[in-house]
Amino acid sequence: MLRLSAFAILSLTMSAGVASAHFVGEEEATLRGGSTDGSAGESVSMDASGTRVVVGEPRADAPSFGLARGELSVWVRSGRSWSLEQRLGVTGAGHALLGTSVAIDASGTRVAAGAIGGDGVVYVFARSGATWSVETILAPPVAGIRGRFGASVAMDGAGSRLLIGSPWSEEVFVFDRMGASWSRSATLTVSAPSTARLGEAVALAPDGSRAALGAPLRRAVYVFAWDGSAWGLEQELRPAPFRSDLGASVAIDDSATRLIAGAPGSNEALVFVRAGTTWTLEETLSHTGGEFGDAVAIDATGSHVVVGAPTATSINGRAFAFVRSAGVWAPDGETRGGTGFSQEYGRSADMAGDATRIVLGAPVMGTGRAVVYPRVGETCIDGSTCITGHCVDGVCCDRPCGDVCASCVSSETRSIDGHCNPYRGAIARTLVCRAAAGVCDAEETCSDLQEVCPRDRALAAGTVCRAADGDCDEAERCDGTAFECPADALLPAGVLCRSGTGACDPQETCDGVNAGCPPDALASGGTVCRAATGAPCDVAEVCDGAGVACPEDLPMCMDAGAPDGGLVDAGPASDAGTASDAGLAADGSVSSDAGAALDAGSDAAAPALDAGPPTDAGEVVPDSAGCSCRAAPRGLRASPWLALLVLV
Repeated sequence: MLRLSAFAILSLTMSAGVASAHFVGEEEATLRGGSTDGSAGESVSMDASGTRVVVGEPRADAPSFGLARGELSVWVRSGRSWSLEQRLGVTGAGHALLGTSVAIDASGTRVAAGAIGGDGVVYVFARSGATWSVETILAPPVAGIRGRFGASVAMDGAGSRLLIGSPWSEEVFVFDRMGASWSRSATLTVSAPSTARLGEAVALAPDGSRAALGAPLRRAVYVFAWDGSAWGLEQELRPAPFRSDLGASVAIDDSATRLIAGAPGSNEALVFVRAGTTWTLEETLSHTGGEFGDAVAIDATGSHVVVGAPTATSINGRAFAFVRSAGVWAPDGETRGGTGFSQEYGRSADMAGDATRIVLGAPVMGTGRAVVYPRVGETCIDGSTCITGHCVDGVCCDRPCGDVCASCVSSETRSIDGHCNPYRGAIARTLVCRAAAGVCDAEETCSDLQEVCPRDRALAAGTVCRAADGDCDEAERCDGTAFECPADALLPAGVLCRSGTGACDPQETCDGVNAGCPPDALASGGTVCRAATGAPCDVAEVCDGAGVACPEDLPMCMDAGAPDGGLVDAGPASDAGTASDAGLAADGSVSSDAGAALDAGSDAAAPALDAGPPTDAGEVVPDSAGCSCRAAPRGLRASPWLALLVLV
């Protein structure tokens, strides 16, 4: 498939502007030859309306030995559809290589084609309805010269005047038609050296008033003017520095005000402009290599040109379009052949008078072919106003450009208006081309390299797609494959959802039914929160139903009247000499023997071993404060040394 690329790589010896419309995009039609090795596209010509194209195929019908007879194919357009109207072949004996050159008049009713085998002849075909037939066969005035008569041909708009180049004889012949009869009316020559190859290329203004004759070995173009009765040389165009092969191709606009001439040896194409009878060089277009200038074409107004470079890009070939606006010529698009094989794309070229279409020949590889391109990039409201029928993003586009990540507007694609390309830069990276279809489906954005939206993909496994709705509701996560979030699931019964904050605040667990954790509840009153240890006087503590903490761990012996609310302490026997607690007599009366007290006379440093109920500073301990299981304070424990003292 032939595709178009940006024209940034062009090297132009001019200040460049950018036009709004361009010859870029998908080809409108590929016109193929009818022979296996016919080299269709060696020559091409398009009528003024871009409705008919004639394609030369000079090597068609090649015999095992000798020259091929050659043929032409005429193609007609209906809307945007092209179809073969007729194939035209030679009829005369010895005529060969028909299609070396071709020309069609403005209305598409007459075609001239050169067959350069032998002395050479030119066939003129006329159309009646959809049928073409030979109208006449024109031969050189002198036989046997073998001047390559028919190497180039050009026809005026009415199909009444014909130029025929004979470059090996350095002549160009003018033929005029009266009715269906053609006759030679003039022979154009110059006083250039005999090796100028005058007539290698010829061009004729649509009104037949001026002719441009290329002489590439002279590196010149000669302009002749018709004054109504005779032809005269108007000017030799040979600007310095001399351009190699200037005149290898020529084309002239409808008013004969501008002409373009190719200089493929210098990889240039020169645009000349006329004021009165004086021609001056207006612009030099150039490109690096590829025989740039081997083929040229110009529109009716002299505002658009096309230049072929058939051996550019590894002899696949390219063609470049230029436009003139406000006196400045600027690039207007580029086409190129495919890759991987030789095509010589751009070996021939022509353009519709209104610059809406171009045709380019690619004669090498197989049957050869010609390719038609429409002009795109003009502003539009709908496709009915576009040559292509495609109005996209407000401009006429080369193709439907229906993918969401593509546009035909240069500001969005970094290309040129009318050329469907992927979005580029920040626009591509932020443009959502596919919305998420589920909570686990990622939305896709465009990329810089693709017109289509990237493949649909799911969010990464582990991505939370549904948050937990409570302490007993587990968050759901994407699995990396499905676009939907897994079904909502609760934590199973028994899973801890709230820890206790104290011995009387039990932990809560999920019930497997509700998303929320059960209400925070305290242990009921009487619930054991600290078991008895088994030690004397240690009892179990129980919750009171109001607080979260277990009551303080206390032994059974309590003294409500004690200052610290703790155990009753008999205290040290600091009351030496007091015998109030010496004990009871055998009959129950109080003993009056103060010395019976074990701690009598003891001082504060030697606690008394009290055999009877403890007393505190001579006071009687309340019954509620006493406890027989209480151990004596560490300081009042009996000592064997103390016993010895008593015995003494």
